[in-house]
Amino acid sequence: ERVFGPIERLIYRLCGIDPDHEQRWSGYALSVLAFSLVSILFLYALLRLQGHLPLNPTDAVGMAPPLAFNTASGEAFGVLVATPGIHAAAVERLRERAMAVV
Repeated sequence: ERVFGPIERLIYRLCGIDPDHEQRWSGYALSVLAFSLVSILFLYALLRLQGHLPLNPTDAVGMAPPLAFNTASGEAFGVLVATPGIHAAAVERLRERAMAVV
């Protein structure tokens, strides 16, 4: 409380949050959905741009759009969205790259 209390109050003030006001279920549901959407978009962008980002020692390339979306949405919701053929194609590409390195 002594260390993080002022930081927490500053964040609440900047975001316009009243700490004494309870959040309704509908507001909570919208918050969860908004956070999930932002998470999906961020992870999708990260997976697509992987080949252009710094600190990429293995020179991994970005994922294909369907595979990146499948991975991002699956991670955000805790389940993998079934997309026939995507996983097999990705595994085959990884196997080919591994064989090329050896």
